[in-house]
Amino acid sequence: MIVLPDIRERMEISVGEEPMVSGIIDSTIALFETLTHRKWTRQVGYTKEFFLGDAKSRAARYLYVDLYPIESITIKEWGVSEDETEDGTTLTTTSASASGDYRVIGDRGKIVRVRSASWKTFVKATITGGYQPKDWAGESLTGEAAPNDIREGLIRQVMYMKKKTQGDKQIIASQSFEGGSSRYLDSELDPMFKRIVRTHTHRSYGASG
Repeated sequence: MIVLPDIRERMEISVGEEPMVSGIIDSTIALFETLTHRKWTRQVGYTKEFFLGDAKSRAARYLYVDLYPIESITIKEWGVSEDETEDGTTLTTTSASASGDYRVIGDRGKIVRVRSASWKTFVKATITGGYQPKDWAGESLTGEAAPNDIREGLIRQVMYMKKKTQGDKQIIASQSFEGGSSRYLDSELDPMFKRIVRTHTHRSYGASG
């Protein structure tokens, strides 16, 4: 969702620092995905499997996947006494399935079962979706760029951690101008990064409705 040029635009990075900063970018995105319980970086062929072991979950109208926005999705269903089906039903965010069984709300990661029949016990969703970084190289990347607040939070966190490797303190927690002293808040997370985590956390995925 962010890449090295995003950071270089904001702060000086030497050639020797590039591998370290790239590592901080990767770890920051991984941390964001862990804390928000969601996959954000664009993937092709990401698989989400559901085991709907009771009648209540099989009767749910919706399934939520943890990678979105969805560009396309292939859905397979099979029962306990069946083998996994070879062919699935493929949809895009602008289409319903030809059979009319499914509909996808791509920007929410939501698979809607349109007809009244229950889901089978095993459901597999194979997804292309997620967010691309800014297209710095003019490569006409497929997929959406990450929302501005998320990009900004990730960039600030990377900058924050890079400065911490140099021993810098980042945030002024309080300051007394009369006394001429300052106290700094030493934290592992930039405040903007904390904010996007709070805003974009999804607690659970699976069957609903």
